[in-house]
Amino acid sequence: MSMDSPNSLLILGCGYLGRRVADRAVAAGSKVHAVTRSESRAEDLAAAGVHPVVASLPFDSGDSVTLPSTESLLWAVGFDRSSDRQTIWVEGVQSVVHKLDRDSPPRRFCLVSSVSVYGDRRGEAVDEMTEPAPTTESGRACLDMERSAAELLRQRVPSTQLTVLRLGGIYGPGRLLRRVESLRQNQPLPGTGSEWLNLIHVHDAATIIQAVLRSQNAPDLINVVSPNIVTRQQYYALLAEQSGAGAPIFEGSSASTGNASANQGRQRSGNKRVMSRHLSDVDAARLYDDPADGLRQAMKESQVS
Repeated sequence: MSMDSPNSLLILGCGYLGRRVADRAVAAGSKVHAVTRSESRAEDLAAAGVHPVVASLPFDSGDSVTLPSTESLLWAVGFDRSSDRQTIWVEGVQSVVHKLDRDSPPRRFCLVSSVSVYGDRRGEAVDEMTEPAPTTESGRACLDMERSAAELLRQRVPSTQLTVLRLGGIYGPGRLLRRVESLRQNQPLPGTGSEWLNLIHVHDAATIIQAVLRSQNAPDLINVVSPNIVTRQQYYALLAEQSGAGAPIFEGSSASTGNASANQGRQRSGNKRVMSRHLSDVDAARLYDDPADGLRQAMKESQVS
């Protein structure tokens, strides 16, 4: 897969994942723009060498927001609880495509989605050839977002190459403290512990995105997950060991008095083993395919003690 460093990049969603991509792109010499609705956040981005565009998603059709013409575009917008997923993700991505300069569109549009689009597979394996069948609101909104982006890009800017990245659960520094506290207080965790966890360390996710943005011929769809899949029991046992907490207890297990049937049903909505046929096509050196290594790094950088 041939690659060149993009000269310019526009990021929608410069948060936990997007900010890491932005910092890497700035360090590589790219001109990076990012949309944010917060003036204080805009100041922080500017101080880091990112050119902020202050606006809220979705853009109104009649507003005066002008998006810069860039070589690449990254959509990495998380869920904002002040709105709903259909508005933020589906209408949001539609409004972005409508704002693109049709005379000078981006070469690549990188869309961060989720493996939740595959729904509940009762522990079976899925890959990019598996037909999506979302069973949650989040999964349905992600699939609608993917399809809306593909259709609008074909209609308005057909020269733009769309790559959809279906990410597993992102973990890393700053995302462990709440679970560590639950473990230390012996609070039951959702599920039975036997459900599969499809994970990706935030460092590796940013590395893969960076490679896709540079690529001349990236696949149209990539499942971005660690190849070493673990169960919830295995993951939280590792976290407990590294944080000095007791063994994890799960709501659906015999060790808990929680409502087992309700919690097992909730977890089955996402129980699957996600594989990727195309991740190997991306020239990205991942560091944390082993969740034990990823958790160790995350704990160290988070300074959890």
